[in-house]
Parts: sequence; structure tokens; C-alpha cells
Amino acid sequence: MARALWTEAARADLRSILLEIAEGSGRRAVAKRLGREIRAEARLRAGIPLGGQTYPELGPGCRGFTFRRWLVVYIPRDDGIEILAVVDGARDFGQVVRGRTSEP
Repeated sequence: MARALWTEAARADLRSILLEIAEGSGRRAVAKRLGREIRAEARLRAGIPLGGQTYPELGPGCRGFTFRRWLVVYIPRDDGIEILAVVDGARDFGQVVRGRTSEP
């Protein structure tokens, strides 16, 4: 069964985003729901690891998918995907992601 493996850096990205939403706007329920939805989408994408858009400029084998305003960057693996980063689409995601990739 395909799975979405989250790197510690990607987990930290997601926590930061959810914390900003929860504390910045006072909308904790919205933040919790968003976290569940992003993780669920990642599990679905794990079943089609080559289905995301390619981002060769970020590193070897990098792919990604957007979820609302966020870009989820991952590398396909034999058993699914390895998520490297979750970045606001308005940011320079290349700067955030470079250095998190390695040869598959």
C-alpha cells in the first residue's frame, strides 16, 4: 500500500502554517481541518507518485502538488512519496526546498 512519508522539515512546515492560522486568526478549527485535508491529499497522491508536476530546479526527482494556496513538494518512492516541504505559494519555494533534497 502506498504511503506518504513526511520528513521532519515538512512536518515543521505544516505545523508552522497551522499555528499561524490558529493563533494569527484565532481559527483553531479551521487550522485543524486544513491539517487533516492536506494530510489526506498527500495520502491520495502517494498512490500516484508520478502524477505531480515536476520541479527539477528544486532537486533530483522533485515533484509537487498544490493544495489551495500551498505547494507540497515531494520525491516519489517505491512505496509512495516522501514529502520534503509544504510552502505558501506566494513564497520563493525554491529557496525553502533547496537543500532538503538528496539523490533518490
